[in-house]
Amino acid sequence: GSGRAVVPDSIREQLLANVRTTLLLITVAGGYSVNIGTVSRGHLSPLETFALPSASILPVTDRPDYGAGVLRRVLTFTVRVWIDTATLANVGNVLEGVIADVERVLRVDSRRAGLAEDTREGEGGVQYIYLASTESLAGADLHVDVDYRTSIASPLVGG
Repeated sequence: GSGRAVVPDSIREQLLANVRTTLLLITVAGGYSVNIGTVSRGHLSPLETFALPSASILPVTDRPDYGAGVLRRVLTFTVRVWIDTATLANVGNVLEGVIADVERVLRVDSRRAGLAEDTREGEGGVQYIYLASTESLAGADLHVDVDYRTSIASPLVGG
């Protein structure tokens, strides 16, 4: 072998992979308003994506949820969606449709295949992004919180 240890994916990585797989379910055949073109991680700009509409998962924070003996964390990420406005007659409706699609698909399995306790809208809700007319794109950021338990016990719990 290569001599390198196989490191199991962290719960955080598994959660983000689950969200990516979930976003790929956005298809017209699946009952959504659009066929999602690209789902990526970490792409801020729509110019880095290939097919629109696109969704990019942007991890923001992963913080402990403090309390007595609590092993809970809150993973916060942003789903940034972009649509191409050049080919669309009613940009507002299409953008709202994509936002609703993302919100709906994330609720299909709020426990993220058993990895999480809940998936909910994060602080700040939805924020809209409009680019100058030279770029015929419109988008939105959807803030999402995922509550989950860690497998790393606190040294203070149970001594």
